[in-house]
Amino acid sequence: MQNSINYEEVDKTNSDKKQVFIDATICSLANHGYKGTTVRQIAKYAGLAPGLLTHYFEGKEVLIAASYKYLSQRFLDDFQNSIDGSEKDPIKVLKAFFKNIFGPANLGSPFLRIWLSFWTLTLTEPSLRITHKEIQGQYIKSIEKLLIAAHNLSNPNEALVDSYELAIGVMAILDGLWLECCLDPNPEIYNANFLTNSFDTFDFVTALNHSNVEMQLDIGAMQVNNEDAADVIYKVCGVIGHIHISEPKLVSLVSSNDYHLTASEELKKHLSDKVVTIEMLTQEGRTLDDIKRSVQFTNKYYR
Repeated sequence: MQNSINYEEVDKTNSDKKQVFIDATICSLANHGYKGTTVRQIAKYAGLAPGLLTHYFEGKEVLIAASYKYLSQRFLDDFQNSIDGSEKDPIKVLKAFFKNIFGPANLGSPFLRIWLSFWTLTLTEPSLRITHKEIQGQYIKSIEKLLIAAHNLSNPNEALVDSYELAIGVMAILDGLWLECCLDPNPEIYNANFLTNSFDTFDFVTALNHSNVEMQLDIGAMQVNNEDAADVIYKVCGVIGHIHISEPKLVSLVSSNDYHLTASEELKKHLSDKVVTIEMLTQEGRTLDDIKRSVQFTNKYYR
């Protein structure tokens, strides 16, 4: 369903001018973010006079709230229709839902700009906050329904304990992973095509200019891209919220190299107050040994 929404232009021939303004608002948020979404910009996308907006809505914030309700309800209806559709296997429905969330159409910068704008307004607009809570609650109940059905396939005689809390946890993980996927630089060798290097991610986070959105610095990704560690850390340090110490392809940290030496010195200069974590994969049969040596490596060079 999400692919049927045009984030570039509005159907100006639509006789429902209220809907035209909503579509125009979504386009403006997708391309310019909240700060760039002015009444004039919305009217430009709508192909209507700016003064006409107040004929349908009390102001820009009210219009953005209406756009949130419209878009959120469309996604929710799509999800619930998939539950009630021809596919009866709850596990397959859940997999399809997860796949859709992390599909290319839902990870691009336009989509992120839209939802960050909506989430920001939930802090100041009571009606939008209520709508957000209601829709989020319906998502959680729908996920809970699927979790119970999936559980009953293998444990028909045993009730699923704390199913609602489990559904809340699943939703929280999905939200966190979605935001992480949008903001963590991933090089092209990992088949990524959005925010593939540190400076692109820095520019994007800076453009969003949201106090709750920071960049993750990934040392392994910087190595893959042959980025200058000293230059990158100095220039992006103002938007960094978290640091991953890693190697290309996530091999364990078992040997030092000049890149880590440079990165560690620059982090001590500019980001000594930030949390540092290890991101790595272990080899079968060597898990504990790999973890031990990687922790020792990190303590030696980054502590």
